[in-house]
Amino acid sequence: LAEGSIEINTRTAMVHHVPEGLLLASPGIFRSFLAWQGADANSQEALKRLQRSVLKVGWHLVSADGASVLGYAWTKNGKATARVHGIVIEQPQRLLDPLPPINPRLVRVALACCSVT
Repeated sequence: LAEGSIEINTRTAMVHHVPEGLLLASPGIFRSFLAWQGADANSQEALKRLQRSVLKVGWHLVSADGASVLGYAWTKNGKATARVHGIVIEQPQRLLDPLPPINPRLVRVALACCSVT
């Protein structure tokens, strides 16, 4: 992120700055990391293990109902055009300084599934 080699806040990005923190789009960001490490990016077990290890640090936002994966809507002209879900890292300045601007196109929405335990 700090080097700028990972896109942030673009339509195809796997990382977005949202008001609550830094949204890591899941499972895309984790697949990319596994591939970068030379591991099997399609292994469901490896994906779960990696995501759990990120959650174990405890820097992520948890919803009122206990979900670790949160939903956002990509908006255009006030209408939702796509969904993004992922883990939100609170206080992202711990990882990235300076922070990019908040992505005004993403709005938090309820997510009926996908909590990670």
